[in-house]
Amino acid sequence: MVEVDEIKKYLDYRYVSASEAAWRIFKFDMHEWFPVVERLQYHLPNQQMVLFDDHDDVQEVATWSTISRTMLTKWFKTNQESKVARSLTFDQFPQQWVWNRKLKRWTMCKKVFAIGRMYYAHSTSGERYYLQMLLNCVKGATSYEHLRTVDGIEHDTFKDACIAMGLVADNNEWHQALEEAGVWASGRRLRDMFASMLMFCEVTNPRQLWDAHWESLSDDIEAMTHCERDDPNVTLSKDALKDRALYDIDQVLMRNGHRLEDFPTLPKSNYIPSVHGGN
Repeated sequence: MVEVDEIKKYLDYRYVSASEAAWRIFKFDMHEWFPVVERLQYHLPNQQMVLFDDHDDVQEVATWSTISRTMLTKWFKTNQESKVARSLTFDQFPQQWVWNRKLKRWTMCKKVFAIGRMYYAHSTSGERYYLQMLLNCVKGATSYEHLRTVDGIEHDTFKDACIAMGLVADNNEWHQALEEAGVWASGRRLRDMFASMLMFCEVTNPRQLWDAHWESLSDDIEAMTHCERDDPNVTLSKDALKDRALYDIDQVLMRNGHRLEDFPTLPKSNYIPSVHGGN
């Protein structure tokens, strides 16, 4: 097997013209990146990324003081200490402040202009997605609680804060979609559709959508139960219908890497196939 030295091959084959050689001799810049782009890391409370070596003791890692020093937490701290900083949102911050990676803090610098870019968060990523929306809009936040406060009212979640600020649309389009499909689609198809909305669409209030359409989502449950138990006289209560419909929705979500627990506002299913099902 012939050994190939790619570095030597590159040096032997490359061609340096006279103009390039002169440029290098005078040590002019070979490339330039302008403006500087600062990638801004953000995270939910106590969910920041922590890097450590394999041989480090996990218990000791948990006590490191640098764990709590992130771009976002230090942005909160800087806003607490500086009135000038409070005029900027998180993504605007690098325009006047520089992140010192060694000291893990923001320092003011008027000579360097940079563009802040936050890492992408998909609409299905839950609270992280709504946190990103707030960081793009709220100036001078001093804490997570400050971000969730709108008109003097502190909301329980970042999503509720986004709704209060009008950053998230209502559920009208999803209500209309389910109403139109309910005219011709079976309950099973509607449950598949409901699960798809939860996974891939920006449903503002899943519980409101469920409460408004649970009857159409479960309109075939009783007929299915008759077939499963081979008893046409079986009748189910409203709670039983809801439990079975939620169970089927949960099964669809599980096949796609999700669970009902991912949507805290939705009720949980108490349906157990081995107990309620037939032979």
